Amino acid sequence: MASNISERRYTVLRMTRKRIFALTVAVVGILFLMTGVGTVAAQSAPDCSNVTYPGDGTETNPYEVGNVDQLQCINEQGLDANYIVISDIDASETSSWNGGNGFDPIGQPGLLGFTGSFDGQGYNITDLTINRNGIYIGLFGSFLRGNITDVGVVDADITGSSPSSVGGIVGFNHRGTVIDSHMSGSVTGDSPVNVGGIVGENRQGTIINSHTSGIVNGSNAGSLVGSNGGTVRDSYAAGSVNGETVGGLVGSNDGTVRDSYAAGSVNGETVGGLVGSNFGTISKSYATISIEDNGGVGGLVGFNGGTVIESDATGSVDSSDGTAGGLVGSNSGTVRDSYAAGSVNASGLHTGGLSGSNNGEINASY
Repeated sequence: MASNISERRYTVLRMTRKRIFALTVAVVGILFLMTGVGTVAAQSAPDCSNVTYPGDGTETNPYEVGNVDQLQCINEQGLDANYIVISDIDASETSSWNGGNGFDPIGQPGLLGFTGSFDGQGYNITDLTINRNGIYIGLFGSFLRGNITDVGVVDADITGSSPSSVGGIVGFNHRGTVIDSHMSGSVTGDSPVNVGGIVGENRQGTIINSHTSGIVNGSNAGSLVGSNGGTVRDSYAAGSVNGETVGGLVGSNDGTVRDSYAAGSVNGETVGGLVGSNFGTISKSYATISIEDNGGVGGLVGFNGGTVIESDATGSVDSSDGTAGGLVGSNSGTVRDSYAAGSVNASGLHTGGLSGSNNGEINASY
């Protein structure tokens, strides 16, 4: 009898120890998982010596980019190679990289700029964060030549402190071509020179069939391009722009803008529905933006020292002071075969349905 009781006590004790062990394992597992979640939330920038790419970087067999580590390590892999994106890329972890500075732009100033090709294939790069000092800030900092095609930068948060140029996709485009690309999110420059949703400064490059729907803040700021000395065509913008010398599409233009339009909102000084300040050529383009501001305001162009041909503005212009025009705020260049169809309400001395002030030529326009 005593023996049976002892056996039962031993069995109960053994079962109790098993339960304690199982409970301990479960608790440790939960703590491990919680620790793991914390580690994921605070990831660091990749060690590029451990990042590999399928392909060989040639035109016929480009390097394949399928994650944010491979995207970041293009700087190490080769700036003159060919790349192709093979999937959507979640870049949300970049917000914790490099002590909060985020992603390190691809291509640096001077001879280290990107000169290869990058084909996004219509995939999106989402939640990219950049918060840096530097000359050129963007997914690509300096783009010297080559092609960037079919790239989507979505819900980005890009900020440059005292740089030269900040762009959602390219900071500085020397002679490269950006095609079929788009951007959404915010691009901000802290006292920079040029800020744009797609390209900050487009020196002699080309932007084709691209668009934005983000928020752009800065000087020489445009929803698509900050400063354009190249060509922008077949493109549009539906975002908002705030700053000094701002345009719904381009902040300041010394190049060519054609077959393009803007339909977002603008706010600042020297404001144009399409271009803030124009010393280049604008043709076959339009703006549907309604503007409320303090002067130097035009439904299409704030200040025109260049040429405007076959273009129009249909938004309203409201200004409490300064110069305001339905098409051009102040004109010292040439306007022809163009029109304005919006209302102009302004209390300044220089106000006109077509041009607020005119020291240039306006022909066949109304």
